[in-house]
Amino acid sequence: MNWKLNERFLIILDTDYSNWVNIVKAMKYNKRPTIHGTLLRGLDLNRYTNKDIFNEMTDYKNYKFDTLTKDYLLKKDGSLRGNVYLAPIDVLVVTNYLCFKIFELYQDRENVFYSGNFNNFDMFYKKQYSRFQKDLLSIYSQYDYYMKVDIKNFYGNISLDSLVARYEETCDLVCFLKQLGLNEFPIFQDCSGLSYIATRLFLEDVDSEILSYIRTIVDKPYLIRYSDDLYILFNQSYNLEDMTNEQVQSNIKKDLDKILEKYGLKLNEKFSIGGTLHLPEEVITKLYDFYVPDEDFDILEKIGGEVEIIRNIKKYIYKLSQVKDIEEYNALLSSCFSYKDNTHNFEKNLFNEVLYDRRLNFMIQDSDVINIMMNTNITINLWLDPVRITLLILFSRCEQLIKKFLHTLYLKLENDIATQTDVVALLTYISQRDVTPLTRRKIINKLAFYDNNLSVFLGRNLS
Repeated sequence: MNWKLNERFLIILDTDYSNWVNIVKAMKYNKRPTIHGTLLRGLDLNRYTNKDIFNEMTDYKNYKFDTLTKDYLLKKDGSLRGNVYLAPIDVLVVTNYLCFKIFELYQDRENVFYSGNFNNFDMFYKKQYSRFQKDLLSIYSQYDYYMKVDIKNFYGNISLDSLVARYEETCDLVCFLKQLGLNEFPIFQDCSGLSYIATRLFLEDVDSEILSYIRTIVDKPYLIRYSDDLYILFNQSYNLEDMTNEQVQSNIKKDLDKILEKYGLKLNEKFSIGGTLHLPEEVITKLYDFYVPDEDFDILEKIGGEVEIIRNIKKYIYKLSQVKDIEEYNALLSSCFSYKDNTHNFEKNLFNEVLYDRRLNFMIQDSDVINIMMNTNITINLWLDPVRITLLILFSRCEQLIKKFLHTLYLKLENDIATQTDVVALLTYISQRDVTPLTRRKIINKLAFYDNNLSVFLGRNLS
């Protein structure tokens, strides 16, 4: 169904049955390898599109969530943060309610992207992130400098009370979010509504103040935001200072911090100002979002072909057990999977591409690669990269290796020596589409040794 904005606006404000059905169908086919994606793929469409269920679910004031908050969500820096796990029906309720409330408050902000797009009934981040990349990389060459304003622990520092103070009409929405997040801004995967509230609403005044300040030091800046990442492109400053000078950057950072502090936020330490020549390296992060202007990207051609990739996978596995810390691990990744693009002047780590592009998985299934994994203790440094090391083992499709991996983690759970990252690895494993219901159920039962509440929740909600 293709809706024009004004037609969808009325449908969502009425919270009518047809909108609910479309949300159920959209979320049902979530292909993301996350716990919520796994929960939603098991939905019984006939049950959840029943009109009686709809009437019960949309009684928001009396609705009780089946939720669990745990620190098993891996951040980019390798640390873990709290994540709200929801029963599948609750994911639908939250999505439907946020659609309803967001279009009451709807505002269009130019060059501001969030995870999804309600105008197009897009509930996931991929298309919008790709569009953000494309827009940014199509204009960056017109400017000499850029600065990236990245907020430290953004979602964890969003004040729901300040949202009400600035937008009185958000009172009901904030009450809903407090119930969901135990009085804090809720964080859970696969929810474009929460991304919209954080990016489009909470940061509106922040961006307005930042723009006013930036205009006092540079002429005609161009601002573009994706979630908590704000990029500011500009040419020369008014006073002709060297914008890459450390003292100049330090002064600008202090001024930006003062603005953010008004809203309970803090600038990330990695704030920097640099020449736009290096911007593509900053922006390009994943193959499926990969953007190079007017050029097809062939990973096999870029990093030396099939033989070279297999050689580097073997090198990575062999040396993994010798790594002592995250710095050495990043150096290992760089030495094995780095690709330097001299045309656009950036260097990129392609480990994700080897893992996530199913066309390349055959290289992980190479007999020599599997033999090295079988004969080395690949799980000894699982804590360094639990998600990707787990996927490397799973995508080998080697039954003996997978059994060995699971057995190692089962023993750690049973002997009370498991860690949070071991749990992250197992949650990653059961989130993959290829895992059988029997294996998934066994893992959930074993998790009870470490976290009984998590085991009970998953057992109750995973089919």
